[in-house]
Amino acid sequence: MKLLLVLAVLVGAALAQELCCIPEEFEIGEGILASNDRGGKYESYYERRHRAYDFPKRKTGWEADIDYMNGTRHRMKLVEDYNAKSFWFIEDDKCSKQQLRSREPMRCVTINETLIRSYYVGDRQLNIDEWGAPIDHESGEKGFETRSFVRGSCIPFASSFVGERTQGGSTVRFTHQSHYEDFTKGIQDYDRFFRLPDFCPK
Repeated sequence: MKLLLVLAVLVGAALAQELCCIPEEFEIGEGILASNDRGGKYESYYERRHRAYDFPKRKTGWEADIDYMNGTRHRMKLVEDYNAKSFWFIEDDKCSKQQLRSREPMRCVTINETLIRSYYVGDRQLNIDEWGAPIDHESGEKGFETRSFVRGSCIPFASSFVGERTQGGSTVRFTHQSHYEDFTKGIQDYDRFFRLPDFCPK
């Protein structure tokens, strides 16, 4: 009985911190610090994305500049279409289409996520709720993920992942820390994020 009461209190506290949903369409900036470990071969990079989410059409697309620790920089574009189960990788005048096996972005916080903490930013100007959940996806991605949102608007604030994923047939240890900025509700230039160049395979 006591256990049920404790669980009820915990669930009630989590619900009070809003199991919220982000807008159906928006643009956002993402700053990502990440690292891979391929059996002792270590790689780290910082990625700056400008990204659009279209949840009704199950699409996301972004442009990115990536700086690697060896001093090289790459610019690329990626379009993911979960209805077509495909993604397109575009770099310079090259474009490849591949099967999409990664986790689909979640629009809403779910009851499977645990409220880790709540905190504020600035002089109590923003209240942030941080949620976490274990990940075990059929794509080979396993680990733990956190997602943080602005309370009241559900605008993404930060996220992190620690674990492993399958890449090129190998298991890769993977970590990333993301922060979000320049949120805009709606997608101002749809073609910028989702239109494929003529040289891309359909």
